[in-house]
Amino acid sequence: MKPRFIAAVLPLCVLLLLTFAFGQGTDLGTIRGTVTDSSGALVGGASVTVLDVQTGTTRQTRTNSSGEYQMFGLPSGNYNVKIASPGMTTQDITGIVLNGSDVMTANAILK
Repeated sequence: MKPRFIAAVLPLCVLLLLTFAFGQGTDLGTIRGTVTDSSGALVGGASVTVLDVQTGTTRQTRTNSSGEYQMFGLPSGNYNVKIASPGMTTQDITGIVLNGSDVMTANAILK
């Protein structure tokens, strides 16, 4: 009876330990948003630059065809976002603060 019990319980214990080892989550945050023009139309292909104010590090992406962007894997800190599209004004969004795994929204209206 004991060998069966050990054979049944041991895999459960290993699974539980792996859950704790790999299920710790992350301390990396996300900035996301939607870009529209002054009429409310979605702006696809807009350039999005995210600046980590403390380190000066920048990361770039573009909005998708729905005018949406997401920048994952950002460490805690203060960020600025610059959004631009040819023929339209550039919008700077400042003072975005990420703590841990926050998800912050930074929408823009380009004119």
